[in-house]
Amino acid sequence: MVSPDHRLILRPGTREERQYVDLFCSQTSRALSGFFSPQLWNFQLPQLSQSEPTIRHAIAALSAAHERAILNPSAENAGVREQFVLQQYNKSIQYLMGHLAVPKSQSVDLLLITCGLFVCLEIVRGNNKQALNHLAAGATILHKRGHLANTTSQSMDIDRELSHLFFRLNMQLSLFGRPLAPLTIGHKGALPPTEGKISFSTIEEARHCLDGLMNKALRFVRLSLQVSTPGHATRLQQRQKQQDIKEEFDAWTMALNKMMARRGNSKTLDKRGPLTLRLHHQVSLIWLRACFATDQMVFDNFRSDFETIVRLAEEVIRLGPDQEKPSPANGFSLESGITAPLWFTAVKCRDPIIRRKAIRILSDYRRREGMWDMGLFFKVAELVLESEEAELSSLPIEKRIPEDRQRIYDPILPEEIVASPCQVILLSRPDGVDGGWHTRTAYINWTS
Repeated sequence: MVSPDHRLILRPGTREERQYVDLFCSQTSRALSGFFSPQLWNFQLPQLSQSEPTIRHAIAALSAAHERAILNPSAENAGVREQFVLQQYNKSIQYLMGHLAVPKSQSVDLLLITCGLFVCLEIVRGNNKQALNHLAAGATILHKRGHLANTTSQSMDIDRELSHLFFRLNMQLSLFGRPLAPLTIGHKGALPPTEGKISFSTIEEARHCLDGLMNKALRFVRLSLQVSTPGHATRLQQRQKQQDIKEEFDAWTMALNKMMARRGNSKTLDKRGPLTLRLHHQVSLIWLRACFATDQMVFDNFRSDFETIVRLAEEVIRLGPDQEKPSPANGFSLESGITAPLWFTAVKCRDPIIRRKAIRILSDYRRREGMWDMGLFFKVAELVLESEEAELSSLPIEKRIPEDRQRIYDPILPEEIVASPCQVILLSRPDGVDGGWHTRTAYINWTS
């Protein structure tokens, strides 16, 4: 294999390590960047791997894990490759500890980058708990790093790319039961709520801005849920904050539309990128607008929004190579593209036709996006649908709209999903919002 980056001249490391650095450049980096082309994966990390053994060994471990878990999982030498992954993992840690023992100005850079690579490595390996632990550590480093003054321009570039990666993973992983990490450093997501005059020149700028807005919205939603019975003044403040954030989302939409109009039919832009941004924008607005509701009936107000989510997801798939038929090359992406929005639609939209369409797409779209393995999640969505419609089976499908007492408020999965069958705890309120929680435990069989 030949590295696609012709600027890489020095080739340190063993033959096997060089092979996996090349694999990172040719395939793993594409899986990590998804429908976008961030500098971090395509240029900065491959270049750093030539001079920093800590980074080189982490990259070799990550691409070897990617090959073992995704590209060629049935290979006979899987055990040997797993040993190589662990060997490179340990070497990276050893070199990193050496750096930290004699701190230099770039030590924090290395710690931050390596932590990010370890998050990715554990996600690829399916070790959700370890990924969450690395994410929390990286979030702490980023938070402290935001207060340091003497950062180089390279540090600032790396900070920007890594902070937005951590923003997105923070949201993705927080949906699996962990609290949001304290990522509050400055970013382009802090838009003036009344100005609406922001502009984007690249899709990456639009993505970074949306990262900040989504984190702000999710944090607001989580905080609002902690106040069970807010007073009148508190609720007024919350309503105003909600409206301010909504206006920021509206400003983002206007800026994206203007950028897309300027770009026209650009051949360099993967059209799936802006479509996935619109998907996540749509989901975030539903989170935000529904956050003060005490029951599940509120989601019936967003039928057209859920319909838009399904339509956008279908368009993303249509634009994919060979209609995104499953293959090792496209079977994994680090970040959530269409799976999380479709999952949200499948469990929160009670329109029987729309939610079935979302579940069908999840069933057909067999790929892993970060921690979202659709082999599992479409089965959980089916379980939620069957539970909610258990008393409605005699009705025509289009009439099967459950009452609130029949609805599942939340399907809870374990933090570490090891194998089939998987335990799912279904939370409901059959006696009304004042009647307390009811839990039912189910087990589902699934395959990736």
